[in-house]
Amino acid sequence: MQILKLGAIAALAVLLATSAEASVTFTSSPFDTYTPLGQTVVEDFDSPIAPGYSFSGGYLEDTFIQNFAAPPAGDTTFYDSVTSYTSATFTSSQALASASVYLGSLDAYNDIAFLDNGQFVAGFSGGQLVANPDGDQFSPLTNRTFDFTFTGQPVNQIVFAATGNSFEFDNIAVAAVPQASAWAFMIGGVGLIGGLGLRRRLKRRHNLAASA
Repeated sequence: MQILKLGAIAALAVLLATSAEASVTFTSSPFDTYTPLGQTVVEDFDSPIAPGYSFSGGYLEDTFIQNFAAPPAGDTTFYDSVTSYTSATFTSSQALASASVYLGSLDAYNDIAFLDNGQFVAGFSGGQLVANPDGDQFSPLTNRTFDFTFTGQPVNQIVFAATGNSFEFDNIAVAAVPQASAWAFMIGGVGLIGGLGLRRRLKRRHNLAASA
């Protein structure tokens, strides 16, 4: 996906200022301390992105650049950033059940949006993610791992955008929605286990009856 044009980013900022859909919920914790249970890091900006995923846009950095970008607190590896009126897009080939990302030095003009093949599903501004985001480069309030859960409409894209300078992030982890074949396999496994249990109970009853 190409970097969003200026008008699209401005429109996105207006939309996020008035909308946070119930189909996307989130929790957060200070700094980059863990990967949420069930998720796998697929983009850390240090290694090639995992198969089935793509990333476009932004600026790859590994250090502090005055008046341009600052690494999320404690981050000593490569990270990505978007500057004023630019955006970057993470895309999955499968619908996502959840996703997490480490966001650094959050400002009110930082925006994150969730899309289904280009169609807006939900999104949050920096002010909707934390109270009074002031861009502090070291605070646990503005440098946090956010874990987003998706229900209802599918989500397969995450857009990072900013209407000011700048928005930094790292370590995107996801859990994909199980495909139909995986569900069938899981249901079949549960059925097999249930069937074996039933056979054991019937055999036990038969043995008890025979010994009576």
